[in-house]
Amino acid sequence: MQQEAKILELDPAHPFLQRLYDFGLLPGTTVKLVGKAPLGSPLIIAVRGGRFSIRKQEARQIQVEWLPQTRTQL
Repeated sequence: MQQEAKILELDPAHPFLQRLYDFGLLPGTTVKLVGKAPLGSPLIIAVRGGRFSIRKQEARQIQVEWLPQTRTQL
């Protein structure tokens, strides 16, 4: 899987916005999708040297630009 994306924007109304910022999910940051659960949620992402799991509904609040690779639908 190991697909990379650049964060463009996070939904400012998201209730866990500060938590996402604390994880290092900031506009301009490159993240890597490294895995997902069998039913598609949670997603496992790598960012700034750490790995985190986030729910699919949280991931939908993050606008990204997929970097040149094959894209997996979230």
